[in-house]
Amino acid sequence: MPLEQIAVVSGPNIAREIAAREPAATTVASKHLPTAHAVADACHTAYFRPYVHDDVVGAELGGCVKERHRLGLRDDRGG
Repeated sequence: MPLEQIAVVSGPNIAREIAAREPAATTVASKHLPTAHAVADACHTAYFRPYVHDDVVGAELGGCVKERHRLGLRDDRGG
């Protein structure tokens, strides 16, 4: 697959928040910014805001760190 067709979506959001239409944000990263903008435009809503960046590795690492942090700090809400 050509690099210009690859985008990574990662962010400080939780599926149940998005499903409940609570405000949430995410990062859409791609080495080819027009691809990142196309993905961001496709998922932007009044309550879900994607931010575009070209740092694909950083977005992936940030998602991994967030998930490990979440798993280590479970609370009584199940999060």
